Amino acid sequence: MLKGLLPILFSSSLNPLKSAIKKSDAWHISGMEKESGKPIDVLFIGEEKTKYYITELLYKDIRHEIVLHQKTKLSLFLYCIKQKNILNIVFINAKSDLFKKSNHKNYFSIPEWVNCTAIIPFDESSESIKSDIRKVRKYRLNYRITDSHEDVIYFYNEMLVPYMHARHSKRAYPIELIKILEKIDKGQCKLLLVEWDNEPVSGVLLILENNKSPILWRNGLKSGNIDYWKMGAIFATYYFASHYLLSLGHKSVNLGNSRCFLSDGVLNYKRKLNISIKSSSKKKILVLPVKITESVISFFKSNPFIYHKNNKLLAAGFFDSTALQSDLKKQIKPFTGISEVCLFSIINNKILIQKSTNP
Repeated sequence: MLKGLLPILFSSSLNPLKSAIKKSDAWHISGMEKESGKPIDVLFIGEEKTKYYITELLYKDIRHEIVLHQKTKLSLFLYCIKQKNILNIVFINAKSDLFKKSNHKNYFSIPEWVNCTAIIPFDESSESIKSDIRKVRKYRLNYRITDSHEDVIYFYNEMLVPYMHARHSKRAYPIELIKILEKIDKGQCKLLLVEWDNEPVSGVLLILENNKSPILWRNGLKSGNIDYWKMGAIFATYYFASHYLLSLGHKSVNLGNSRCFLSDGVLNYKRKLNISIKSSSKKKILVLPVKITESVISFFKSNPFIYHKNNKLLAAGFFDSTALQSDLKKQIKPFTGISEVCLFSIINNKILIQKSTNP
C-alpha cells in the first residue's frame, strides 16, 4: 500500500521537484492501541494540534514519539519505505488539493471539521433531552445575557480555558481573549451566563451578526468541574441559548465545528439536538492503512467516521467476524448531511466495502 503514498505526497499544482522542497513536521508514534492493547505504529504528517487529537483516539496513556522536524516530502516517503515493516497507518493532515491528482484509492479523506446547525427550539421528545431539562429545572438554573468586559474576562479565565484544558489537555488551543473582546466591542458577540444560586457555573459566547445565522461560539464550565456538567450546566448553555435566540426571531442556530469521528464526545452530544451537517473543512486528515493487524482492526472498529468522497460526505463503519453488522448500524445513526452509510468488512487483512445504504 505504500506505493500509493508517493503520488499523494507529491501531488500539487507545482511540479514534483518544487513540491519536494516544501517541508512538514512529522511524528513516528508507537504504543498500545487503546481498545485492543496491541502494539500499533503510525506516522503522522501535519499540524501538532491535530496530531494530539489522533493520538488520543489511538493510544492508551503511554506512547513513544520520534519527531521528524521539517522533513521534505521525499525524505518522508523514503522514511516510510525504510519503516514499511513497522508502520501500520500513515496520517497526512493537509489541504484537500493535495490529493486531487492521486489515483490511489486505498485511503480515506476525513474532513478536519464539520459544521453543524440545528432548528430551534430543539426537539424535546427524546429521553436524553427530557433528562437534561429535568436537571435544569431541578437545580433551578437560569441565565443572563451580558457584554460586560468584566464578565467576559471572568468567563474566559474561570470557565472557557479550564473547560478546554479539562477536555482536551495538550490539544487545547483557546482563542485569544483580545479577539473575543474585539467582537464584543463591535456588537457582534454576547455572553450567556448560566447561574446556580446566583453564581455563574457555565456560559457560552454567541456570535450575532446581521443577516447571518447565530453561532454558539465557545462553551465554558466553571473550573472545568465535571460536577457542574452532571447538573446539566453545559446542556443549559444550549437550552437557554435556543430560547434566547428564538426570542430574537431566529429559527436555527449554528452549533460550530466538530471533529468527524463518530465516537467524539462533542459531536455525539450535538447529535441529540437533531443536527444537520452544512459544510466541511477544506483541510483533511488522510488515513492510509499500510499494514493491517489486530490493533488496526480494533482502531477502525472503535472509531467510525465521516469521510469525503466524490464531493459527498459519507459515514464509514467497520466490522470483522467478531462484530455484528446490526450492532454497527446502531452505532452509526444517520443524520442530515450524510449521503450514505458505508459498512466495511475487514477480511484477510483487507478492508472491503460490504454495504452502502442511504441514511
